[in-house]
Amino acid sequence: MKYVYKVVCVLLAAIVVGVVFFAPIVGVRVHSELAALVEGNAIQKGDEEMIEKYIENDGVLSNHISETSSIYDMLFGEEGTFFRNVAIYFDIANNEEIRILYAPAISFLSSLILIALCALGVVVFGLFAKNNRKVIYSCIAGIGSSFLAKECFEVIEETFVSGRLTLGDITQESWMDILGNIVNFEVLDIFNAAPIVFGVIIVWTLLYNYTLTPEQKRERKLLLGEAD
Repeated sequence: MKYVYKVVCVLLAAIVVGVVFFAPIVGVRVHSELAALVEGNAIQKGDEEMIEKYIENDGVLSNHISETSSIYDMLFGEEGTFFRNVAIYFDIANNEEIRILYAPAISFLSSLILIALCALGVVVFGLFAKNNRKVIYSCIAGIGSSFLAKECFEVIEETFVSGRLTLGDITQESWMDILGNIVNFEVLDIFNAAPIVFGVIIVWTLLYNYTLTPEQKRERKLLLGEAD
């Protein structure tokens, strides 16, 4: 049972890392009247790829462009996504407008790193620690970091949705505002899997501890120097 416990902890921790960095957890929605024109042109030309990307499921022309992305794709993905195309315009040295995002963006990324470190803590303590209470402590810290990440991203979202920062501000190209405005920029519900999995690990650890025999519990106390 001990080895089953360790394997499950490792697998669940890997799920957390996968969700945080590789799942499409960030979504953007850009309102654009030009999108309808592009879609109409795609229909006329019979461009199936364009039609599939921009036309609503009910066949109605939309006036928005929606896209999701993972943190990995935002930072290292191929060129062509909204996030990547915007990122290449970032000029930290000269773009005054973008600086209002420094604090929340750094806090958000730091929170994601903390979540990953907590997942790593689950692996290390689950495999090697004599006291698996540290696994529970790591999970609690991971849950707290998850909520902190969402709070930080809400500040970023509000900055875009309120209009304080526009596409033109980001790219330093005023004509970009003609393309549309960001109406939604959020962390998607799939991100909630991270704190949920941490919670599952806590329950799994408690159940494992409950299944220990009195002799095993006595041996653990001796190892930890907690014997009566």
